[in-house]
Amino acid sequence: MDEVLFYCEEVFFNKYIYPEDFCLEQGSIGRQILSLSIIEIFGGYGIYLITSGIAYILFFDKELCKHPLFLKNQVKTEIKTCILLLPIVSLMQVPLFLLQINGFSKLYTKHDLAAADFLLEAVQLAFFTDFMAYWIHRLTHCKLLYKKLHKIHHMSKIPTPFASLLFHPVDGFLQSAPFHLYGFLFPLNKDVFLVMLIFGSCFAVFLHEGNYRMPKWFRRVFNGPHQHTAHHLYYNYNYGQYFTFWDRIGGTYRDFGDDMVTCASKKD
Repeated sequence: MDEVLFYCEEVFFNKYIYPEDFCLEQGSIGRQILSLSIIEIFGGYGIYLITSGIAYILFFDKELCKHPLFLKNQVKTEIKTCILLLPIVSLMQVPLFLLQINGFSKLYTKHDLAAADFLLEAVQLAFFTDFMAYWIHRLTHCKLLYKKLHKIHHMSKIPTPFASLLFHPVDGFLQSAPFHLYGFLFPLNKDVFLVMLIFGSCFAVFLHEGNYRMPKWFRRVFNGPHQHTAHHLYYNYNYGQYFTFWDRIGGTYRDFGDDMVTCASKKD
């Protein structure tokens, strides 16, 4: 993130945002906080609207909008709510990025990292975040936390890609915390961190894209729209982020079959 910050400062902020006599000098903590906040909020908006928009246009089955559990003005509500809540979550993450760029994490710079090492670090990060996210997600489904934190994400029973960031700010921060925590506990290449940060955002959109035509072998190993929509419909299954492994260990994995959405319609 420090290289992203430096690039934004040099190419954009110094020319178009900050005047020459701006009170906060480049490199100061105050300037870092302000710049990181701008990057987090508007970068988040860009990634969210572009990836969700593409997924909705190209992949989301528009017939699902006729489903009896599909809410009136659901897409509009999802977008509006995410746009309102995203800045809060972004600002909550700024202190973590601030610690990282000031050397308090184990992130390291090496742009010529071998492809095998790059992939290994990415897989290790994915498995760590998947393990932590599973238990955090499952915890937010307990009665004490569900109504206060996680219920908003289940507002859409048949989610669209625009529901990918539909979280209470505290819930959204908790869901993303494992990703940041890894960099404070274990050495991690900064390029891997940045790529996986973008990948994680795209994967969240993928989980909500409403394309249930994933092959069965894929559904056995990886979470996808099929499992995650089942989670929205039936609540107590498929808590995992990337993989089905921890759901299988925790006894919460279930494949409802290809007619999952139709059965839910008949049931309700």
